[in-house]
Amino acid sequence: MEISLIHSVSDEKLILPVSPEEFTIQEGSNNQVVTVENLGELNIFGKPKLVCITLSSFFPGQNYPFCTSVNKEDPQPYQDYVELLGRWMKDGKPLILNVQNTRFNLTCCIENFSYGEKDSSGDVYYTLELKEYRIVNTVTNSSDKGGSNQRQQVREPAKTHIVKSGDTLWMIAQKEYGDGSRWKEIASKNGIKDPKGLQPGQRLVL
Repeated sequence: MEISLIHSVSDEKLILPVSPEEFTIQEGSNNQVVTVENLGELNIFGKPKLVCITLSSFFPGQNYPFCTSVNKEDPQPYQDYVELLGRWMKDGKPLILNVQNTRFNLTCCIENFSYGEKDSSGDVYYTLELKEYRIVNTVTNSSDKGGSNQRQQVREPAKTHIVKSGDTLWMIAQKEYGDGSRWKEIASKNGIKDPKGLQPGQRLVL
């Protein structure tokens, strides 16, 4: 299972060198409990909370057969990963979390990142906390009195495509971009190594 983070603006991509054995997804709602006379407590449904995800794994200090790195014989120094994640935390742009061969794609930001060594192996263990990111656009409308009213609109930050039976990356690129030759862009954004491995119902980030 390959897990990657993709910068939503530059398309820069980080593939976790060692996939976590498991990761935690936390979802919730802002429900409210109110007390009504003669009825007692009632639960009022609220809007969904932001999804939170926690990933824990390590940056390898030596060659392991289970690494997802391109060059397993010479692992990338952990400082490169730390520098990239630190830069992404500061630049204020959302990321896309992609879990290969699943329908899971989440636009998110880095909430917390901690790392350190546990032994003399050279491996650096880390915990990465991600939180869903929703883009809010502020639209200004002029009133008859010359003033302005502001309202907020929430939209999905990344366009997606749900794979249907018979779809190919070329067909999707032709439909969405008007140019089938751009299918490699879709493959890169979604961590797809085998273009023939699309599954009906799979959600692709465009």
